[in-house]
Amino acid sequence: FDENISRINGFVTLKYIINKFSIPLELGNIIGEFPNLKNYGDNIYGIVFDLPLSLLEILFGIQDTRNIYLLRHLATFLIFFSSTICFYNLINLNFENKKLAIIGVFFLILSPRIFANSFYNSKDIVFLSFFIFSIYFCIKALNHKTIKYFILASIFSALSSGLRVVGAYIPFLTIFFYYLNHDQKKLNISSLKF
Repeated sequence: FDENISRINGFVTLKYIINKFSIPLELGNIIGEFPNLKNYGDNIYGIVFDLPLSLLEILFGIQDTRNIYLLRHLATFLIFFSSTICFYNLINLNFENKKLAIIGVFFLILSPRIFANSFYNSKDIVFLSFFIFSIYFCIKALNHKTIKYFILASIFSALSSGLRVVGAYIPFLTIFFYYLNHDQKKLNISSLKF
């Protein structure tokens, strides 16, 4: 149901960017059929995922509806699959137990709603995936305190926020835990007492 709306969101934004910056990109007739950003009712949705897919659709000349949605489904699944690897590393980083990390990933993957949606839900599953990436790099940044991890944490937090507004909580939580962990020890979420 949402896929066509997501696809249109990407193209409306792509049309805006091309017109705003006078980018010499040959788009053919495809962009003309989409409304302008100002007149578009669904312009409040994040386009972090939809914009690159719209660009890929044009660059590769994909016009068949079936292939358009297969591309979107493949991209959704690949992002989710990448996030499961990151989720494994996140659990292993925190508990230092590979068996527990595998069990955690199985709980994530074998949740029927999440597993089914990982093939086609370009809104919720992509946000879940980028949320996992953000949390992983934020914890790495808090543990190692290197510029590399803070930059990666910032990028993935921004991408999460660009998908859903609730992703904006991640930087605030990171700053909170940064100052909470003033003794410079490694952050271990499992040891926090609430």
